[in-house]
Amino acid sequence: MSLAEYLSAVSQGHPELRAMAARGGQYEASLQKAEGAYDSTLIHKSAARLSGYYDGIYARQRYVQPIETFNAQFFTEYRISDQDFPVYEQENQTLSGGEASVGVRLSLLQNRDIDDNRFGIRQASVDTQKWRQQVRIAQSEFYFEAIQAYLNWAEAKNYQAAAQQLVETTRAQQNAIQQRVDSGDLADLALTEFATRLLERELSLLEAEGKVQTSLQKLSYFMGGWKGNFYQSQSSLFTEQSRGWQTLFALAEQTRKDINTHPAVATKLLELSVYQQKLRLADTKLLPKLDLEAAIAKDFGAGPAPLEQAETKIGLYFSLPLQRNQAKAEKSKVQLELQQLNAELDALKQAITTQLEEARVNLNYATRLFEMNHQQVSLNNRLLLQEQRQFELGASDFFMLNSREVDAFKAKLKSIRAEFNIYRQQLRILKIQASLDHEFVVSTAATQTWGNEVIIQRTPQL
Repeated sequence: MSLAEYLSAVSQGHPELRAMAARGGQYEASLQKAEGAYDSTLIHKSAARLSGYYDGIYARQRYVQPIETFNAQFFTEYRISDQDFPVYEQENQTLSGGEASVGVRLSLLQNRDIDDNRFGIRQASVDTQKWRQQVRIAQSEFYFEAIQAYLNWAEAKNYQAAAQQLVETTRAQQNAIQQRVDSGDLADLALTEFATRLLERELSLLEAEGKVQTSLQKLSYFMGGWKGNFYQSQSSLFTEQSRGWQTLFALAEQTRKDINTHPAVATKLLELSVYQQKLRLADTKLLPKLDLEAAIAKDFGAGPAPLEQAETKIGLYFSLPLQRNQAKAEKSKVQLELQQLNAELDALKQAITTQLEEARVNLNYATRLFEMNHQQVSLNNRLLLQEQRQFELGASDFFMLNSREVDAFKAKLKSIRAEFNIYRQQLRILKIQASLDHEFVVSTAATQTWGNEVIIQRTPQL
């Protein structure tokens, strides 16, 4: 199973990914709710006197459409009345065809540029954007764990392959040992000791197979109902041609060149934008409330002459709290919260930068350590090859050959561990950068053709 095949399978509807996506609907609903503050409204009112001296009846309908600009309200109204009204209700009287009017209400000072409704929309919108960034972090953590599980499986497979090769090599020597014992070159004890060494190596192979099975259980969690063959690419387990992982790492690194694009930083910047709007709201609360309303009305039909003319009305509403302690306290609080958020943002950027520098230093040393282990494997293999020739010529004994084999095997395991340490250090960099979000995996990692082999393995064979 190649890394590309694995990531493609993991990205196809894992329950954790579905749960992350489902939470988005909640934020979108909150945004829709906030935008509902600007829903239009139809208002109807009617009244009739059923007894008494006066018998006036009237009905009115008003349509109101709030508008964000200037905290405005556009309205249009139609009203009609009949019969007689007392003097204190003469405002309800219209001509026989009723009265139509249209008007607008504006905020000139307080709430002109921003108000609670507009702030609520911006906050809901930012909450949705913050959720998207937080999902990218959660997705990156998820894929980090998924790839970590894959690396554990691939490393266990490499261990198993190395142990399998050692066992097969040892078994191939069994006939030669038996012949030398039969010819009298070696004592019977040598054959018993050889059997002991073979059993030890078979036990190591069994332990390696157990680690593979354990890692497969972890893989199965991320794979879900995938029906592919985990071992279909086993023949390419040790190829040098695979550059899949390095390609993935290079592509992911390119997505985070600007630290401001890091989801955690982007989330903090979004929080800052909310508090900047909140500061604007606090500033407008300090202003006097001055609203202007203008309307024009016209009656139609027959009736009193004074109602026949079109009417133009302008009204002002003014209010000023004298102390304004609440508004001042709110502004002071928001300013302090902005200072806190700016400090947290600086600390976050510094922490990410420091962690990345530390991870890259570790990657550099891991690479150098692997290169040294690579050389050690080559030297141990050369020594083993020479010892095998000496043993075949009878110039060496079984104990020396066994020692060389053990040294070569240990060097091999150290080299495998060192190489996978490189991958894990690179994976840690991607985790710090939060590069492995679902969009990247689907559009780049899981759709590339680079992952046809299981994973690069550059260690020489025994």
